[in-house]
Amino acid sequence: MCAAMAAINGIVGTSIAVGKEYSGWIYWKDGACSYTEPERGGADHSTANPVPKPPDGSDIIGVYHTHGKKDKHYKNEVFSDMDKDIFDRRNQKLYVGTPGAVVKKYSPIKGKCRGGVVETIGQIGIVGVQK
Repeated sequence: MCAAMAAINGIVGTSIAVGKEYSGWIYWKDGACSYTEPERGGADHSTANPVPKPPDGSDIIGVYHTHGKKDKHYKNEVFSDMDKDIFDRRNQKLYVGTPGAVVKKYSPIKGKCRGGVVETIGQIGIVGVQK
């Protein structure tokens, strides 16, 4: 969880400023949880298979991503159904940093489409964040 918070905290300010989503991997290797550098996506999407990939021999925990700036056309503070569908199929965790400075985790439940557990795992301090 701390790797997801660190990854999101490191990019969410940029994500909001430029109005783009970013994503990257959360992984476990050599007894430590870490993350890859973020890959830039679009205004309403980021890749579920970010580049760069985790190092060889890593165990993938899931993916982190951001939702860009607040936009009345998008539900920026929640996981999309598409997000849930992809990570339900993979049975991997998904983390999101929102324009409201909240970090959430989606943990799929095998066999329950869009029925995973959503938890708020923290808040991040962003100067000028739109609430």
